[in-house]
This record gives sequence, structure tokens and C-alpha cells, in this order.
Amino acid sequence: MEILRHLQPSQQQLDQFQEGLVLCPAGCLTEEEIFRTFSRQAQTSIMTVSRAAAQRINAIVTQQLFAGKQALSDVPCAAVAGGALIQPYAGMSIVIDENHDKASRIVNGQDATLLSSHGKTPILRFPNQKSL
Repeated sequence: MEILRHLQPSQQQLDQFQEGLVLCPAGCLTEEEIFRTFSRQAQTSIMTVSRAAAQRINAIVTQQLFAGKQALSDVPCAAVAGGALIQPYAGMSIVIDENHDKASRIVNGQDATLLSSHGKTPILRFPNQKSL
């Protein structure tokens, strides 16, 4: 990362920096390629160029990580571009994008992990280890 902050890297330096981290082959990626790439690093982010592609990635990862597990609620927690609704599962990492309870001091863009639910109310754990 220091190279990117202080000088213009050469193509060779960029290629070395991206090796094993960036997946950009021509054509459509298979579900296996997408999940294998996601699984390589503990904190993986996959960037897409369309909302439909983001929905595809979300569905693939959710299906793989939570196969055979019971959803916490029948209230979906995500959907992009009119795609299939994604149900909430214990251990799922989420990003808050809509907060209806301003008094809770949750802000849009905040990371959390779904712990459980109480009825239709999700119980979240935040990076500071506080639960709400």
C-alpha cells in the first residue's frame, strides 16, 4: 500500500500487488470461482459494475455459507436490483443502509454481525463488541 500512497507504481508493481487478490478474467465467472475467491481472505470485498452482479455475488455467497441453516426470520435483510430476497442468518456480516431507530445511534454504512433475532427484530453485534 505504501507504493500507492507515495509514487506512481509501474505495471509490474501493480501486477505483483494484485496477484492472488484481483480476479479479472474475460467472460462470466462461475459460481465456484466467485466463492473460492471470496473464501481466500477473511475480509474479502468483491467489487461489481452493476447492481445485478452485486445481487448475484450476494446470492452465491449466502447460499454457500448458510446452506442447510435456518434463517433467523422470514423478513428479508437484503435485495439488490429486484433480485431474490436474501434471508438473515446467524453469523451473517451486514452493512446498515437504513435505520428506522435514530435513538439507537446506529448510522448508515455501519458494519455489524447478525447474532440472533427476537421475533422480527434482529440482534446485532458491532465491531466494538456491543450488541443491540
